[in-house]
Amino acid sequence: MALALVLSVGCASGGGDRTDSGATLEDAPPSSSIDAPIVDGEPRADHRRPSWTWSVPEGATAFRLRVDGGLWGDVPLATTTYTAITDLVDGRHTFEVQARDAMGGYGPSGTFETDVVVREGGGWWRQDRVMATTPYEHVAAISAHNAYEDGLATAAENLDATLARMHAAQTAGADLIELDLVDGGEAVLIDHDDTGATARAALSDVLDDPMLREGDQVLFLEIKESTASEPFVRRLLDVIAAHRADYARAGRHVVLRAFHSVRTHLDMARALLDSDEYALLRPYVRLSVLFERNAATAELVSAAASNGYDMVELEYMTRELMTHVVRARALGLGVNVFTVPVAFGEVFVANARESVDAITVDYPVASARAVVEDDNALFFVDASRVTDASTTTIPWYRADTTAQSLAVGRAGAPLLRIGASTDALVFGHLVFESSATRAAPLYDADARAGEGVLLATVVRFARTTIADGTTMSVIAKSDTGAWALELFDAAGEPATVLRFGVYVGGGYQYATVPATALTTTRAHFVTCAYDGDGGVRMWIDDDDTAVTVVSTTGEIANNDVPATLGADPQADGTTRFHFDGAIQMALMQAWGPH
Repeated sequence: MALALVLSVGCASGGGDRTDSGATLEDAPPSSSIDAPIVDGEPRADHRRPSWTWSVPEGATAFRLRVDGGLWGDVPLATTTYTAITDLVDGRHTFEVQARDAMGGYGPSGTFETDVVVREGGGWWRQDRVMATTPYEHVAAISAHNAYEDGLATAAENLDATLARMHAAQTAGADLIELDLVDGGEAVLIDHDDTGATARAALSDVLDDPMLREGDQVLFLEIKESTASEPFVRRLLDVIAAHRADYARAGRHVVLRAFHSVRTHLDMARALLDSDEYALLRPYVRLSVLFERNAATAELVSAAASNGYDMVELEYMTRELMTHVVRARALGLGVNVFTVPVAFGEVFVANARESVDAITVDYPVASARAVVEDDNALFFVDASRVTDASTTTIPWYRADTTAQSLAVGRAGAPLLRIGASTDALVFGHLVFESSATRAAPLYDADARAGEGVLLATVVRFARTTIADGTTMSVIAKSDTGAWALELFDAAGEPATVLRFGVYVGGGYQYATVPATALTTTRAHFVTCAYDGDGGVRMWIDDDDTAVTVVSTTGEIANNDVPATLGADPQADGTTRFHFDGAIQMALMQAWGPH
């Protein structure tokens, strides 16, 4: 097991080396009869408690070790791993270990130097690679979904097909390289042929590829085996360990993935990684559990964290997608959204880019990356990141990272509520009440010339039917111009609709969905888009099944009122059509053809 002695780290932490009994150890005479242990470790550590391992020379009866030239500490012969138990500062640190012979003398030192460099920023990833990053400096890494290929007759064909697909993803700008893995008995194989053929390529051969080795993409390795097998998981970790110079190292982590139904693979990997045997891999192999559409629950997301997983992955049309994202983020988990399709892929990348850590796409990788990085932000409000219920303002952003202040809790302003982790709307959200005429004006966020807008919001409706002939604005900038998302019940018509309208060519053009498609029991992820030439569209939880789309052409007519949450703004500074419900997140982007 890993050593649990308090050892000196020289000037890094100060103090003398002591045994666990507290006695300071003195130097013993050198021995010429025993070799130096062979030491391995982390050449560069992106965390503050690196590990080292060493061999057992012939004739050794015990060891002593130290860090950064401090006093020596004795360890027994059975201990061949040491993990720093106090934080090391940034910089180079030297680990030494000597073997003791039967006469009590010590041989020469085996040494290893580790550079501790703890990266600031970069969100959840903290990798060497400059990943796809939004205008608000949020990293949303792009991965290409595996495309299976039929009719591969030999392992060589499978390897060629895998490398070709992998190289294409690298060239297109993918941040993550996705590979599917199966158990090959004596090897870990790439599952690239969905016909069930056994002529698969070995993972080790793929990892030996020069272009992949020289790249900086993070490996996304999905375990496809349906039967859990510790020998298989052990072989997988051994293959990764054999390639540790290029992968599973500081600045280039590896993510092991498995669907929830076969998560036992992840549990086995967690147990092995927590053992001394894989101490040098432990910090650099992350575990991720995938959920089929609508399979995720609050309990399962919480269990992912308690089971020692690092990421959850959600199908892009998952109901309560953003509720699960917020819950996972609060637990310190990364989040990936999969598999964004070709059709309207740009919309589903754009509406998720500020909230998730990765996006797996069938949509072209280069295009997806361009959508993430597009400098088209107009505003972004995310109350889910606020934890202090007593605050009087929350931050929001215009087109850059300069924080603005939004008033909450006062007369006419939204209320800030912090939902419990089991609530339908978890953590921070803004509550609007029409009876109290609550509204949250932002600023005059105009559409750009020749383009439209994309609006996305996480909203929980307090009611989905309103009085005949009335309107209730969710988010709007619609004083004879611009755009609006609102509940509307036409005079004389029996049904309420949710509609998104843009003012083009002298009038509003609306996409609509029956309010019967909405519920008050959970939050909806509503996305609206018009790119200046084509459909005025809307998606409820990334689904447009019940939506009526209209088409138009032309610029949105801008006006001089502020985009406003919870009401419709007027030129005289007043508001109307006040909303009953809660808004957790709202973003708007200038939106042109993609």
